[in-house]
Amino acid sequence: MDALYFDLNQSAAFSGQNERTILNSISEHFIGNHPPLPFSLRIDFENGILCDCQGRYCFNFGDRFPDTSIGNCCTASGKLFIYKEHTVSFHISCIGPTQCMVNGEICYQSEPDAEGLHKEQSFQVSLHYGYNTFTFLTEKTALGFGFFFRVPTFQEKPYTFQSPLPERNGQLGFIYTPPLPLDRAHTAAYNPSEFSWFPLLSSYSKEELEYLYPDQVFGEHWSGTCYAMRQIRVNNYSILTLRMEKENASQTGRTFRIYLISSNQKQPNSIIPSVILDDTHTSCNLELKRGIYEVYIQIERPLGKYHTSLTFQLLSGSINTIFRIHGYQGNWIYLGPFHGNLPQISDLPHLEHVYQDKETSLYWKTSYPKTVLRICADYDFFGRWSHRMAPLLYGLLKTGDYLNRPDYCDYVVCDIKQIISYWNYALFDQTRFGISSLNQSLCDPADIKDRGAFGFLALKCQNYRELPMFDAFISSTAHYLLTWHQKHPFPFAPSKERIIWVEQLYPSVSFFASYYSKTSDPCYLDEACRQIKQYTEYFYIQGRHLLSHCYDPKWQKANQIPWAYGNSIALTSLLDVIEILPRNHEDRESFLSLFQDVVNSLLCLQGKNGLWHQILDEPSTCSETSSTALFLSAFCRSIRKGYIKDKHLNSMMRTSIQLAWDALLQFSIDALGNVYGSCIEDSFSFSRSYYRSLPLQCNDLEGIGLILLAGTEKCLLDE
Repeated sequence: MDALYFDLNQSAAFSGQNERTILNSISEHFIGNHPPLPFSLRIDFENGILCDCQGRYCFNFGDRFPDTSIGNCCTASGKLFIYKEHTVSFHISCIGPTQCMVNGEICYQSEPDAEGLHKEQSFQVSLHYGYNTFTFLTEKTALGFGFFFRVPTFQEKPYTFQSPLPERNGQLGFIYTPPLPLDRAHTAAYNPSEFSWFPLLSSYSKEELEYLYPDQVFGEHWSGTCYAMRQIRVNNYSILTLRMEKENASQTGRTFRIYLISSNQKQPNSIIPSVILDDTHTSCNLELKRGIYEVYIQIERPLGKYHTSLTFQLLSGSINTIFRIHGYQGNWIYLGPFHGNLPQISDLPHLEHVYQDKETSLYWKTSYPKTVLRICADYDFFGRWSHRMAPLLYGLLKTGDYLNRPDYCDYVVCDIKQIISYWNYALFDQTRFGISSLNQSLCDPADIKDRGAFGFLALKCQNYRELPMFDAFISSTAHYLLTWHQKHPFPFAPSKERIIWVEQLYPSVSFFASYYSKTSDPCYLDEACRQIKQYTEYFYIQGRHLLSHCYDPKWQKANQIPWAYGNSIALTSLLDVIEILPRNHEDRESFLSLFQDVVNSLLCLQGKNGLWHQILDEPSTCSETSSTALFLSAFCRSIRKGYIKDKHLNSMMRTSIQLAWDALLQFSIDALGNVYGSCIEDSFSFSRSYYRSLPLQCNDLEGIGLILLAGTEKCLLDE
């Protein structure tokens, strides 16, 4: 290998572990570092600094403070959590003079010719692990007041800003001052505790927040039916008094239906009200045993009725509110008001649900004015999607199946289940805030690559476990991808960008092949075959039997550079289609011939150490782990499936497989399950020097998954 990442005595080969032990070691190492975690609940402000549909935070202070004098300034601030130290490019469009500080250091200062909406600039920031504080200072001029700030969209690592003030800890979004003189705005940037900040916090006291008072959420004149909910922990036997409080004795017509759902309740569909309070019965006592309860209250208010609230008073024992809503000090959340079909009480505990009332979508709110609940993916992996995660999770799924480790399969299924369950919520959240707090890539209709890769994995997971909302999601995905590909001038290109990459075969072709296996609908098989033939026409390097990495439709040129990882993805996608082709299909023999031609070429280019090189036909370039693992996997699978009839070729492939596997154990995998030497790149060039200089990574998501796939396929072949 060109570079040794560890001493030979630290390698998986030297440790003497067998294949099964190595696969377990890699899987457990990854899952241990990325445990299954739920999404988080946070509060956000409807009147805060919101994103537009392009993902830009809109600091348009001219609209918020139209009467501000020229020369006044606003200060804005937010903190961003980063899981790994790295450099990030941010983008800014300035209306007036604007300065950005990160962690107290100036990293951007607008130039006079950059002030105006039309001119977007970028600046790089070195971010450290943990919270990084961004502070902006912007001045009003005759041109206007404010700026637009765009955050990069790394889907697997959420870039979500939160309030930097301790008293607002956990709240989403930026805070900002009212217009101030320049010197005061500078002071606010460095001493934020001395100033008042927007959006305004709730002025309710702790006692007021204890009241159940929907009028403070929906307005004084609301009518219909709403729900309130809180979670409590009863520490010992307790008696709780519930009392309806009226503004005057003449008020009538409001009804409170109280439902208690304990954590051990077995049949939630049979839930009945614990008590009903109305004009006749205005108070009651509830006896509660030790445990955790969810309290749901259905509140009915006819049109034109007056204020009514509900109080909780503990007569004996002790209870605690156990809401885990970041940034919220209240006790109740509210849903409504409804004027049509009411949701079932048994549906309410599922916070991923978005409810419909006639033509209005409804979700939970807090007691704070102009705030809503948002579900967020705070963690760096679990429940967070990008196309890079498909090979990783598929590798874990295959490994769990082969090793009879249902916990590995459960991990993957749980991850996919969580994402699908919250898909409708993510779409709803996008309509409210421009960019969804959950998996924006699955909400963006143009993000074909992420949607196709997720659909492929969801289809594989469905074979192991029933997934909620699976049919609706997968049929929607299939229809959209098929329609998109059939409409575009280069339908084989699942990309918004001008350049087409060969590895873009995978999210569409492999998905269509899997979906055809599920439905037997020939249109998906036809589309998969059409794309294979079009990619071959535009990417195939005649005489070398390899594929170029990219193609430029504008200039009608391929770069003629056989990048290893791109070729390994293309070969695997071709194999996915061959596997589902009927034996009498007109394309079967030509696809098999193409597969064998590429394999023959790869056998001649395998490095002396057993690994393939970054540029396949340049032995001087780095040896690369991910492509080697994927080539090995494709070789094993094609032999197992009986596609290689030529005995000599079969023998050569088996020799190549063993050589590649031994090399991976010696050079790429250490005894602890770390995977080194992967190069996964989402860019391109028409220059070979670009690919020669691409860095190799440790524990890359795709690299880990492809090693697992290679190991399981080799084990299956050996058996």
